[in-house]
Amino acid sequence: MALSTFICIEIWIFLIGMLSIVGYKLVTGEINTKKLLFDNVRNVFTPGRLQLLIVTMFVIIYCLVQFSADPDADALPKFPNKLLLLFGGSNLFYLINKASLFSTLSSLFKHKK
Repeated sequence: MALSTFICIEIWIFLIGMLSIVGYKLVTGEINTKKLLFDNVRNVFTPGRLQLLIVTMFVIIYCLVQFSADPDADALPKFPNKLLLLFGGSNLFYLINKASLFSTLSSLFKHKK
């Protein structure tokens, strides 16, 4: 057995093990997903989190489809610039909303003193 085959098998064992652990913790409730799309501070639904989740899942599915289309490729497939801009823009939108919420809350707490 070649070293590259051994490393590939080890990586698959690791990934399957991690997926099993996370899946088990999701099923047993150790990882709480009830308030996944809610803001921790105000406890309200945030569309930014939903948007980030949808775009991230879309990019992951796109990557999996590209990888499965040619599993014997020697290099990673090329990603369209629009996809990378969509993913980066989604994260930027989420972070800007998070920063604006933080600055709003910090200004509210300064005025209460």
